[in-house]
Amino acid sequence: MWSQPYIETSSLLHRCDPRLKTVGTLLYIIAVAAARPRSPVLWMLLSAILLCLTLCANIPLTLLLRRIAPVLWLVGLAVLGGLLTGEWERGLTLSMRCLLCAYGVALLSATTRFLDLIASLQWMRTPSLFLSLLLLTHRYLSVLSEEAVRMRRAWQSRGGAINSVRALIAFSRLIHALLWRSVERSERIANAMISRGFEERLPVRPLAPLRPSALLWMAAFGGALILLLAGTSR
Repeated sequence: MWSQPYIETSSLLHRCDPRLKTVGTLLYIIAVAAARPRSPVLWMLLSAILLCLTLCANIPLTLLLRRIAPVLWLVGLAVLGGLLTGEWERGLTLSMRCLLCAYGVALLSATTRFLDLIASLQWMRTPSLFLSLLLLTHRYLSVLSEEAVRMRRAWQSRGGAINSVRALIAFSRLIHALLWRSVERSERIANAMISRGFEERLPVRPLAPLRPSALLWMAAFGGALILLLAGTSR
């Protein structure tokens, strides 16, 4: 089954305005991308920011680390490429950028409901077509996951196991069938929505008016990141 990324707790970070968390994550990613490679103090401070926010969110660190496990192979490739080309410093810097950005996004999704995140993106004037695609993708990932579970159980109940080249070919055909069914279902859904007057825009629940204190926190966090980058670039 498709698991929701949001983790329900009563922490201070969960109670923050979703727009504050979304803008803060975006500013943090920009700061990570602009950080100088030869500045270990800066990288330690950027990592400490995420650690402090994780403690404020009252979420186990190991849970978030498991969520960013899919990007570890990119980190491994970056380090391996740096070692093979003799530019280990560049490979290490790229791996740090990937890890910090992925962890920041994982923390945002764990502390912000998906619909609140979509509403925050709409407040940031994100194109409505992109938001509709995100909503539809989030809705039908669960359908795709359930279909994959059913096909996997049918495969295993018939003695399916990847223990030979022939079994691997048969399993690849199973994946092809799953993707083909997904495409056919998406086409039927798209035709049904268009016939009912869909105009490439789904309704998004509006958020409460933004408090001045949230704007002050946005400005303070952005200013702190700027000062951090400026202070460690000397």
